[in-house]
Amino acid sequence: MSTKPKWQVAQLGEIEPDDNWAPVRDRLGIQAFGINAYRPREDGTIVGEHDEKGSGQEELYVVLEGTATFVVDGEEVPAGAGTLVYVTPESTRTATGDATILAIGGRPGEAYRGLTFGPAWSKHRESLDTTASTATPRHATPSSRA
Repeated sequence: MSTKPKWQVAQLGEIEPDDNWAPVRDRLGIQAFGINAYRPREDGTIVGEHDEKGSGQEELYVVLEGTATFVVDGEEVPAGAGTLVYVTPESTRTATGDATILAIGGRPGEAYRGLTFGPAWSKHRESLDTTASTATPRHATPSSRA
């Protein structure tokens, strides 16, 4: 018998952040899709410039509060609270501003397979940070945090 609760409630502010993102999927034990929240770093970056060509994930960004400016394939998109921004894996995207953004992602036509690092996440994060200067810029793990 599963010990996973049938339902849960969490406040975004109560989810311990890792850098500028809150691991919503891990906190709630979601396995069907990727979902995490992002807040601005000190320089105003919310979502670092990246694409999802490697993972094949589509992403939907939901601006929960504040305002953001997305740049998708070179085009600026102003986004206030309630705005939905959908991007394909091939699109390069970034977001800046003072917003809190929820990112939801998955591969079309495939069951979601997320990475769960648990306590090992900090070690994995250190290895990503060490190689960041030689890798494609990303805001997520190789299979994406979303």
